[in-house]
Amino acid sequence: MSNQQFFLAIGVPILFNGLAITILLGYISVRFSSLDKRFDQINWRFHDMRDLWRAEFHRVQDILDARLKYLEQSEAPGYPRDWFRRGPAPSLAASDHLRSATGNSLEYRP
Repeated sequence: MSNQQFFLAIGVPILFNGLAITILLGYISVRFSSLDKRFDQINWRFHDMRDLWRAEFHRVQDILDARLKYLEQSEAPGYPRDWFRRGPAPSLAASDHLRSATGNSLEYRP
């Protein structure tokens, strides 16, 4: 075996492997760039939904502020300002009525 045959026997497969690896890396880079485009679309959708939820939150916050302002400025009928200090606590069970009848007071007095 001469030197030329030896160089061809070793060099050709090395060049072929280098070419195959280069093609593979190019293919992988194209696939990842398309994946980046998909993630950009998903990120855009998340940003869009975040803006929508932020707008809805501000709308609800404005409604709650208006209701609170109304309750603070004027006593709404049936809701005096110190409604939580007057009378018994609202009962949630029938046994509460029995306790109040037996002398155990359930009134809330701070």
